[in-house]
This record gives sequence, C-alpha cells and structure tokens, in this order.
Amino acid sequence: MDEKLDKNTGRTDSIGRVSVKEKRYKLPKIEIKSFDGELINWLSFWAQFRKIHEDESLEECDKFHYLLQSMLPGTRAMELMESYPLTSDNCQKAVSDLKDRFGKKELLTEIYVRELLELIMSNVQSHGKDRLSLSKPFDKIKSHLRSLESMGIDQEKNAAWLYPMVESCLSTDILRAWQRSPQFNKDDKEKETQSRLSNLLEFLRKEVENEERVKLVRTNALNTSLK
Repeated sequence: MDEKLDKNTGRTDSIGRVSVKEKRYKLPKIEIKSFDGELINWLSFWAQFRKIHEDESLEECDKFHYLLQSMLPGTRAMELMESYPLTSDNCQKAVSDLKDRFGKKELLTEIYVRELLELIMSNVQSHGKDRLSLSKPFDKIKSHLRSLESMGIDQEKNAAWLYPMVESCLSTDILRAWQRSPQFNKDDKEKETQSRLSNLLEFLRKEVENEERVKLVRTNALNTSLK
C-alpha cells in the first residue's frame, strides 16, 4: 500500500496497487461442433451453443447467423432453420422450434435408454462370451448414464430399473467376477438397489483400472524381451 501526499490539503491518501498476472499462454479457440440433426448429439451441441444464445451483448440477428453456421448442411436441422427468414424477430422462434424438434426430454430419455438396450442386445447376441476390453462398454455405459442424468433421470432414484439394465450389458466372465466380489453382497442385508448400482459401477471402474495395469505389465515385459 502506497501513500500519496495531496499538496492542497496536506493529507495523505492510501493507494492500493493491484498486480495483474499476465497470461503466458494462449488458449485455443473453441469451435462449436456442427449439429447434424441426430437426437443423440443434441445435448453436447446445445451445451455449447446456449452460451451464444444467452449472450445479451449479441444482437438477435447475429445469434441467428451463428445458429445457421452451426447447422450441418444437408441435414433436417439445417432445413428447419432455413425455413425461417433471417431476421431478428425469427431468432427466438427458430431456437424454440429447434429445441421442440430435437431437445424434448421424453424423446432424449428414450434415445439413451435404447442405447443401453443396444448394449444389452449386443451382449445377448454374443451369448455373454465377448472377451473384448471392458473399458469400451464401461465408457459407453457411463456416458449414457450421464446423459440420462442430464435429463433428470437420477441414478440413485431410478436404480431399480437402471441396475438390471447395466448388469445385462456385461459379459458372463465379468458377471461372475462381480457376483464373487465383496461389493456384490456389501448391502445384501439392507437390499438397497441404489447402493447395488453404485457398487456395480465402482466395481467396473476398478476392473477397468486392473485391465489397464495388466496391459502395462505385458507391454513392459514384451519390450524387455525384445531388447
């Protein structure tokens, strides 16, 4: 804190110095991924574009321009937006129509539930014998659950039907390992399905970690043998 003498009054005033840290790096420009009109891609698109839509410093006509530029050419989403004349008055109408067509909660919820069902059917068709890496199906399961949560489908409150769906996505080997694990019977006395779902997801996460460790050990062993 510095003191400055006022020659007219003879008083001293305190002057606070605020140090501003200079950024020594340049952040990459964020580019909004074009919306292709597929329902499953709506959430990620709107999460980005809503920042532009809610920016009060932008004119409505400019927002409409950005919206049109964010539509993938030749898609039904682009056709819908092009059906509106490019005016300030039509911006809110176009966005409302776009959200009504692609952003309905009930429809999106159905999409992500069907994605989980597709994983189940894939597992059924392989008779539960798919020995491929667990990381890929686990990432898909987590992604679909996160998307459902964005739709207001809380994992804990909806565990009664989410748990059997997630369990049905797993191969026979993973199911057996799960049923042998301490986490499987962790809440057996209380019979809490909510806890069972959380325990299953935690078990799968650890299995993926162990899978990665095994790959690392094998890779290191192979590299050592080749030297």
